[in-house]
Amino acid sequence: MNLLRSNLRIAFRYIVYGLLALNIAWFFRAEFAASGQLLGKATDWATLVTVFSETIDTLAWVALVLLFELEISFLPAERLQGSLKWLLSSLRIICYTAIISSLYGYWAMWQMVTTVEAMDTSDACALADQGYSYLAGLDLYPALTGANCQSFADLPLNLISGTRIVATPDQLHAASQAAIVDIVNAVTWLIVDIIMEAEIYLQLLGSTGET
Repeated sequence: MNLLRSNLRIAFRYIVYGLLALNIAWFFRAEFAASGQLLGKATDWATLVTVFSETIDTLAWVALVLLFELEISFLPAERLQGSLKWLLSSLRIICYTAIISSLYGYWAMWQMVTTVEAMDTSDACALADQGYSYLAGLDLYPALTGANCQSFADLPLNLISGTRIVATPDQLHAASQAAIVDIVNAVTWLIVDIIMEAEIYLQLLGSTGET
């Protein structure tokens, strides 16, 4: 029975990591599809982090969880010394750097969808099939075509600065709220992670007060 439980726990762990890997792939696919509209000719670090913030964030978190599990479940405290300790610490620093970078990316995305220019026309069909897209979500920018431009009839249009993405005020408001949720979520998990790091550090020092 104990062996069965152990095998079930291992199987469940692998299933969870498999689902997390699929989640990373899903985020990358969505952000890569949106990258054509957001990157333009820019390939600098800040723009790449803004475009691929969710992919970077999720990948770093999965790697960090794996490191936590390795340290807590597989490596005894006496082995966490010397070069192994420095290696794991360096990997965690890389993960934290990626997580903080993705937090910057979430903030930059919020700034992007709140930095707009009013357009001279409210006739979206005049822009159809000319390389413009519309804001359907933070990572969803379908092409503006003659088939869908009627849904924007008589609505005020704004252009997201530095892009060819148009949006109504309601779409911009929804996107900005979604970006704020991403920021709050990222900050919350970063705080949780700091608490976890402190707990592991105290355990290694033998100062948790547990008997």
